[in-house]
Amino acid sequence: VPSNDLRETIVKFLARKFVRTQYKLLENMKIEDFSINPFMVMLLGLRTPEEVMDYFARSNFFKSVETSLGFYLERFLIDGHPNVEKLKEGFDARKTETGRTVELEFKSGPNDVNKTTMRQYNTDFQKKEKQNVTPILAMLYGTRDKSMAFTHAKNELAKPDEWVMIGKEVWEFVSDENQYDSKVMKWMVEAVNDLDLSNKILDQVELTVSRLAEEFEEEFGKGEEGVQKYISESMGD
Repeated sequence: VPSNDLRETIVKFLARKFVRTQYKLLENMKIEDFSINPFMVMLLGLRTPEEVMDYFARSNFFKSVETSLGFYLERFLIDGHPNVEKLKEGFDARKTETGRTVELEFKSGPNDVNKTTMRQYNTDFQKKEKQNVTPILAMLYGTRDKSMAFTHAKNELAKPDEWVMIGKEVWEFVSDENQYDSKVMKWMVEAVNDLDLSNKILDQVELTVSRLAEEFEEEFGKGEEGVQKYISESMGD
């Protein structure tokens, strides 16, 4: 249902889409979709089909969720603000203010930039300033005192305090609104509650693991023998 605030309408639409996508991913997950590392199976002591599927299905699913979330977080932040636009190349977004242009490079979290990448940002940011553009490395959650990336920024960037925003700073800067991050989270919760899902996501993961374990047993056999057969086939024996 459209809201008087375009941003709320967009956030709720995208939040529901994101959640539905994760449920669909679990529903369609197949054993052949992910690579089961036989060495990992042995090292971690995964001796039964249930243990093997529990580890690899969860690992595959949560990596996928985290990867796709970055895209959605940018949309949650940018969409609905008339002076902010998504860039097709170079930095991620541009905010136009009276008297200056700001270009932002988004990172999902406070530990997503290593030392080598930060050095490259230092070079890129200096070039932006020569073009009369203010560069910002924007980490979408976290705090300065608990950010490995900000530690790298202090060591590698010429102007770490000017060029880096973390967590709440980013959401309030882009929106020009205090506590905008809290408002977005509230909209997300309302959107997910509206879906009236029969199972919580972790319950759905459990059901998926059980289904995949049964399929594994049908294909390779039960117990340790089934796991050993899988390992043998995966190594070309």
